[in-house]
Amino acid sequence: MFQSTLSGRRVVFGKIDPGDDPFAGLVDQPTFSAVASHDKNIGSWAVQIYVYEENDFRLVELHAVYHSGFNRAMSGTKNTYSKTASVKNARAVFDALQSSDPSVVLV
Repeated sequence: MFQSTLSGRRVVFGKIDPGDDPFAGLVDQPTFSAVASHDKNIGSWAVQIYVYEENDFRLVELHAVYHSGFNRAMSGTKNTYSKTASVKNARAVFDALQSSDPSVVLV
């Protein structure tokens, strides 16, 4: 669902390498993790997904990846991720998950 919701021109999907995973040092490791990104001059975005399988339920974390307004002002929009675009795409994934399973809750 992650890939089908975010697929489009120039969207790159990949796994999150242990060295890049902020949760790598935690006891409970995700069962699945991935990142989707779209790099362009203005409006670049990235979304990370972490899925944890529990005994009787599944926990899904979505992370909208973005740079602060200050960072974007100092570095320019080329090599930075937009908060608006990243949140919009993370929300699209959440909406798709919720439409397939109405018990999904945003926390």
